[in-house]
Amino acid sequence: MATLSLRLFHSFAELHSADNRDGKTYNTVQIGTQCWFAQNLNYGTRIDGVVEQTNNSVPEKYCYDNFEYNCNVYGGLYQWDEAMQYDSIEGVKGICPTGWHLPANSDWAVLTDLLGGLEIAGGEMKEAGYAHWGSPNTDATNSSGFTALPSGMRLDDGSFDGLVNYAFFWSSSRGEGNWAWNHYLTYDGGYIGSGSSGYDYTPYGLSVRCVND
Repeated sequence: MATLSLRLFHSFAELHSADNRDGKTYNTVQIGTQCWFAQNLNYGTRIDGVVEQTNNSVPEKYCYDNFEYNCNVYGGLYQWDEAMQYDSIEGVKGICPTGWHLPANSDWAVLTDLLGGLEIAGGEMKEAGYAHWGSPNTDATNSSGFTALPSGMRLDDGSFDGLVNYAFFWSSSRGEGNWAWNHYLTYDGGYIGSGSSGYDYTPYGLSVRCVND
């Protein structure tokens, strides 16, 4: 009964937000008290995976396998510093448009709790079916409207991996040793995982979902 009442909080109204910086429009979804992008951010100038993103006043992104088409489908991939726009404050706007911010762990926790907890929230966030996700796309229902796609990642050696199998999203929260947290979904599980302690993902290129201020 408790799970049912939580799910009734979801709003599936067709909502959109325009990014005035480049004119792109993003689907958004109201989930409980939060409003999230229902697409991965795709902002910035594409650079090749073998090039590091730098604080040069030019927003930069990676596209999987260096193809702009993949950014149009899956969004851009960003190193943590680029996603944060070289700030270090948890919950900072970062590379998100005005009125939105890079979610902190507390934002992710609110979302995860509303969707029933770590063990099942991933399934409620993943796009259902096999148009983008690899089989078996375990427990995927997208009942939340979050519509997570398996955008993979840019590795620290400049190569790419994980398309159709994994989705990794940045948090603006730091972990042990100044490492940054990320949250991930997988094709063969319905859970949402988190990573930070024990491995430094900050040089990797991961996806960005913005949440409303």
